[in-house]
Amino acid sequence: MKDDRKYVVICWNDSCGLRKKLKKDHSKELHDLIEIRRYINIRSNIESINILNQNQEPLYVVMSYNPNLAGGKDFSAWAFSHCYRIKTSKKKPIFKKDILPAGSKILFYQNDFIIGGFTVVRYEIIEKPETEKELNLYKKLTDYPASLYTVSIEDYKKSHWERGHIFYIDFFDVRDFKKRFSNYVGKKMSHHGKINITKEQYYDIIGN
Repeated sequence: MKDDRKYVVICWNDSCGLRKKLKKDHSKELHDLIEIRRYINIRSNIESINILNQNQEPLYVVMSYNPNLAGGKDFSAWAFSHCYRIKTSKKKPIFKKDILPAGSKILFYQNDFIIGGFTVVRYEIIEKPETEKELNLYKKLTDYPASLYTVSIEDYKKSHWERGHIFYIDFFDVRDFKKRFSNYVGKKMSHHGKINITKEQYYDIIGN
């Protein structure tokens, strides 16, 4: 710090008492110190979900998990992501009218066992970008670690577009508990690999 200049420090939280420390240890004075935390209101996850919910009742859904369709990744890998892509079409959407309300609960099953799940924060339908610029922007926004994938632009052009994007929190893995799906739900899975269940069934599966 040069004596003929005025210095401003901007930080999230002044956890070390910087102004006093500089003065005591180095005989230097700050012109100002701005703590950003004093100017930002952070909502909790629950508050964010309630805002996005838009008075829609959350869904309770079980979806099949096939590692071969998920880049060979074990289900546990999604603990470190926040976006799960799904294949859905305008003519036959996985979720009715392409709507999956915030706060919805998703369970996944594999080989007739419930393996885990998460809570939906937001569901976005993103149609396939038409230009190179749009593809590059999409790639930057959704590459690893956002969605656990790093996909080349050429792959996006060639492969079937996964237009459904589930953004989520509260990921959990319950494979150690060996919960057999057919013990709780008698209905058969649709060709989409997805079935709606009731709130009671959901909590019956994970509640104990």
